[in-house]
Amino acid sequence: MRYHAAHREQAFVGNHEIGNLKQPHRDQVLRLRRTNERGLRTVIERGYAEGEVTVA
Repeated sequence: MRYHAAHREQAFVGNHEIGNLKQPHRDQVLRLRRTNERGLRTVIERGYAEGEVTVA
């Protein structure tokens, strides 16, 4: 998240261009993305359950 916040344009281009990657690189990137999203979701859900995070 810090990278995406600090480098918004690069992150946008990187996300936008995933479809242009060749296999197996595309699948590797998509697996990493899913892993990161699950981790972030877990942190947010845990913070919400503990009253530390407010979800709008």
